[in-house]
Amino acid sequence: MIRFRDYEPTINFVTERDRRDIVWAINNNIHTIVLAHTSTAQNVDEVRHFLALNDGKQMKVFFRVQNVECIKNYKEILAVAD
Repeated sequence: MIRFRDYEPTINFVTERDRRDIVWAINNNIHTIVLAHTSTAQNVDEVRHFLALNDGKQMKVFFRVQNVECIKNYKEILAVAD
């Protein structure tokens, strides 16, 4: 893997498969979602927005610390996650 310092790709955090999985979770009364590779609070906000659009506002959103960006932005992410 090649990594570039201070490079932020302009891709959506939530993939099409993620959207399908989240809708399935909502329809099957799953109460918690855990986000992998979270880097910013905006990642959590993107998921919360999708949840709100799909009647899943009640779902808890947790995140996993898996990268340096997450550690750098930990306080901001924690403020918007459960």
